[in-house]
Amino acid sequence: MTGKRDTGISGRNTGSIGEAKMQFVVLILYVIAAAICGMLGRNTAFGFVGHFIVALLITPIGDFLVQIVARPSREVRRKIKEYDVE
Repeated sequence: MTGKRDTGISGRNTGSIGEAKMQFVVLILYVIAAAICGMLGRNTAFGFVGHFIVALLITPIGDFLVQIVARPSREVRRKIKEYDVE
């Protein structure tokens, strides 16, 4: 029986090692993207850890949207106030 895939005992497709590697690569890329979101958000009120967790939960693209509206950290707000020209 050529051309037929092994379905295992459960009758479902068991996949291949190549598919497992691809899933692992996608997972690693997702975690790297979440870490990048954390680094970009380190100067906000959520900080690195907050944005990293948000990126893991709602996807890195969703976290970028959160960062657009996120409040700057106290230190950044203080620096902005120092440079205010009013």
